[in-house]
Amino acid sequence: MIGAIAVRGIVPGRRTARLRRGAADGEPASLGVLVLGLAAAVLLALGVLVHPPDRARSYRRAAADLLDRYAAALARADARLAEVQANPALSRDPAWLQADAAAVAALEAEERAAAALPVPPAAGAVQACIGEALRLSTDGRRLLHDAFQADGHHAYYLGSHGNWDLALGARRLAECRALLAAAPG
Repeated sequence: MIGAIAVRGIVPGRRTARLRRGAADGEPASLGVLVLGLAAAVLLALGVLVHPPDRARSYRRAAADLLDRYAAALARADARLAEVQANPALSRDPAWLQADAAAVAALEAEERAAAALPVPPAAGAVQACIGEALRLSTDGRRLLHDAFQADGHHAYYLGSHGNWDLALGARRLAECRALLAAAPG
């Protein structure tokens, strides 16, 4: 387009060409840059539509990492339980109770992290499974912690329900891992 404007300014028979400078002479370059920019923006938008970011893959990776962190936190909490089973007097030790409360708090933090995961529409069933499994396991572990601070029938009630929820949570966690592994993509 710029070349066409310059050619029109050449008069046959003259040795020098005098380029006429009109209002449009300075505009083609800026107009071309604008058109090129708009075309690039449209192509980028089309690229995102045709090849969307793989939210499913990033969700699966984040969910698997979260389940691994939760399993590690649950193993630390289970180690606390093993300590008190080996020495029941620890259940009255304030330092042990504080460490056990910290183990429960770590499980609760991972449960909150699971609720905050951005979930693609196709992963709704997996996320529901993870939410239920972590809720059951965390609630069970919290009930066991509370049982160590209770007496009599209340301690028995909290302990039995805590163990029940932990067992259900462990079973559900295994189901969630299988769902996550079988997820498409």
